[in-house]
Amino acid sequence: MKIKVWDIPTRLFHWLLVFLFFSAFIVAKTVDDENPIFLYHMVCGLIAGLLVLMRIFWGFFGSRYALFSSFLYGPGAVLTYIRKAFGKTDEPYLQHNPGASYAIFAMLTLVLALVLSGVLMSTGAEIFEEMHKLFAFCMVLIVAVHIIGVAFYFIRHRENIIFSMIDGNKHGRQEQGIASTHPFVGMLFLLIASIWALSLLDGLDKQKASLTIPLIGVQMQLEEEHQADEHHEKSEQREKKHDRDDD
Repeated sequence: MKIKVWDIPTRLFHWLLVFLFFSAFIVAKTVDDENPIFLYHMVCGLIAGLLVLMRIFWGFFGSRYALFSSFLYGPGAVLTYIRKAFGKTDEPYLQHNPGASYAIFAMLTLVLALVLSGVLMSTGAEIFEEMHKLFAFCMVLIVAVHIIGVAFYFIRHRENIIFSMIDGNKHGRQEQGIASTHPFVGMLFLLIASIWALSLLDGLDKQKASLTIPLIGVQMQLEEEHQADEHHEKSEQREKKHDRDDD
């Protein structure tokens, strides 16, 4: 029989993160980082960062299968799962399987790393730009492996886990289902994310090509503006030095 496995907050987080990641990726690949439209890449990343923080909270206080403890496996369990999967002796999982669990933890970590390195790029240090590119490459790689894993799981068990993450249902025994899908928590998460998104959009300044992060007040600048500011600062320093020399 079909039972409810994935609660509403978990499903909302999953699909919103998918949308934000691919939106940020498309902007990054189609728009130069000097273009004001690139600011929306930053907006998507910062919204994704908040979603990950809320997912971490839900990973400790959520429903049965949303808890990190429900899909926390050691390396040996992953190797055993892969061996059994290719040997066609594995069993389907109600919760995230060992392979998917490591992909999830990796993606959560990488999103936070991308957000942090992206914010630190506003300081102008090239090392953070290189780190951001590396984290982005790793994220794309993990997402690709995750998609392949989902396809393999469907072929192996004839269970569409994509639909499961839409309606929250999987096949199992009645006592294995969750007691509540937590619609109120889902609405609260969505409200918080919406307020954060609107605050970020309010902090956009296309003329100055900058984005001010709410609450902390950090201003992120596009590359073109960085170079202009640095050039202006160096010009001022040269003028001051020239004035001192004349005196």
